[in-house]
Amino acid sequence: MHVAVQVARGKLTVNGEALSAGDAAKLEDVSKVTLEHGEKAEVLLFDLA
Repeated sequence: MHVAVQVARGKLTVNGEALSAGDAAKLEDVSKVTLEHGEKAEVLLFDLA
């Protein structure tokens, strides 16, 4: 699976990596995406299949 994550507001961890507002991450060849420890987070998740 290939996905992109964009954090619009707040903060959280994506697969263990801390992200905050304005940050983005591209994940390649992952079997699952884990969003945890969100604090007022608004997130966009894009499936890049």
